[in-house]
Amino acid sequence: MKYAGHDSQIGTGFDRLKYPFTDYRILKYLDVLSQFESARQDHRVKEMLELVASKRDRQGRYTPEAVHRAWSEFDFGQKKAPSRWITFLALRILARLSPRQIARGPS
Repeated sequence: MKYAGHDSQIGTGFDRLKYPFTDYRILKYLDVLSQFESARQDHRVKEMLELVASKRDRQGRYTPEAVHRAWSEFDFGQKKAPSRWITFLALRILARLSPRQIARGPS
């Protein structure tokens, strides 16, 4: 079910890197779940974590894959360039859930 005026339904595009967290995307879920020790053992969380880790560029940065027009002027609103904020969020999630992923760096 969608709430009026808000895209709150999980569906296509869930796996896209996007900020701010105004709808349900992978970074929002992982940011919340990464705060729980029990999430480390969940295979679904591990799969999402691997997907996020695979989106790093060679320098270890992340680029937004979807943007809100209202925030298109901000760092996290540029789809063509790596975002310091999206990179920070992704690395923070990886550090919480899988410190070894950080040490390994991009593939």
